[in-house]
Amino acid sequence: MAERQRLNDPERGQDLGLWFGISAVLGLAALAARQLPLALLLLVPALALGAAFIWRRFGLRRVQFSRRIEPSRAFPDDVVQVSLVFDNRKPLPLPWVDLGDRFPAGLDYGELELEELPEPEGMRFSSLISARSFERVEQRVTVRCSRRGLYRFGPATLATGDPFGFSLTRLEQPETTDLLVYPRVLPVSHFGLPAAQPFGEAPPARLVPDDPLRFLGTRPYVPGDPPRQIHWRATARTNRVQSKTYERGATAALALVLDLAGDYLPQDKRARQDREWAISAAASLAADSLDGQREVGLLSNAPLLGGSRYLRVAPSRQRAQLTRILELLAQLIPYAPRPIGSLLLGEARRFSLGTTICVVTVAPNDELIETLWRLQRGGFGITLLIVGEATVDIPRQYGVTVHHWQAEEHAIEPARLQLV
Repeated sequence: MAERQRLNDPERGQDLGLWFGISAVLGLAALAARQLPLALLLLVPALALGAAFIWRRFGLRRVQFSRRIEPSRAFPDDVVQVSLVFDNRKPLPLPWVDLGDRFPAGLDYGELELEELPEPEGMRFSSLISARSFERVEQRVTVRCSRRGLYRFGPATLATGDPFGFSLTRLEQPETTDLLVYPRVLPVSHFGLPAAQPFGEAPPARLVPDDPLRFLGTRPYVPGDPPRQIHWRATARTNRVQSKTYERGATAALALVLDLAGDYLPQDKRARQDREWAISAAASLAADSLDGQREVGLLSNAPLLGGSRYLRVAPSRQRAQLTRILELLAQLIPYAPRPIGSLLLGEARRFSLGTTICVVTVAPNDELIETLWRLQRGGFGITLLIVGEATVDIPRQYGVTVHHWQAEEHAIEPARLQLV
């Protein structure tokens, strides 16, 4: 846990001690002179200053602050609970505590009043509470997730003092808590893709690789069989070189390619929306394909928050693959300075034979189309989904299945997912 930083005013503390000493000495002198009214007039402020000194020194000792977000992973339109817990673990009561926490912008806090902070993308939540001896106080805030992204809560600041307002001590809590909002996941039919075969007709069966996990038997070796396919035990038993045989893979792998390059200005609302919908389309296609037991990988020319310059997820059909893809898409910066064509050609060398490549783009260009043609001639199935108003002419002989989709204002039925 990060070290907490105490913020006190040393001059104010010295003044408290000085005035307490003066009041106490004068009060005791008046009491010794049997000047009871004067002694009372001097000793009461001395007692108040002494109490202020105690609260200043011990007010934020043995206190604990924690923040919980439940759940910490959500989808757009989901509601989460942010709990701020203050625990006073000492006999000294705290008549007032100013609890301030930094909340990120971009979420829906309902009617909660928040103060805008001077730094970008931040607001301040403030609450005045009191805590008795050994009392735990919890504040709960209901938050609706408006859009995908990584949202960071904190740091927080605690401030307290005596009931008379003579002293003030503050404590910084540097710990932060993250809320990750996944992209919106919808049925693929929402994006104008056929539910049965969203990527068009499957590649020829000869291009679908054998499944090494489905061993069938052996057969005589044929020139061209890879050495790792030779069954050495059967070869020794029959004195003839034997090769292993497998079942054909049920479906080809899917390489999802998300292209977010193109002209873009931050204040262009339509461009932002098109890019968000493209990210949602990639997430939806990944969820649909993994649900159909298909091996799925992801490639994008957009960078990650505080991470790599582009996104690459190796193909897999494991249950955790969808969670990994959604987490990375949630942190994707929706703009790419680099065209996708050269990046896709370089990564295509890693794709297995029979892989279907689906490109989701907001700004198709000639370089991308030529790249897709080269990949199609190399034996890959190619599907292009254009999100937004951009259009492109692709010759029929290129063999590229093209879909075009524009956002419409209507009710949205999200897909039902079970994440690992």
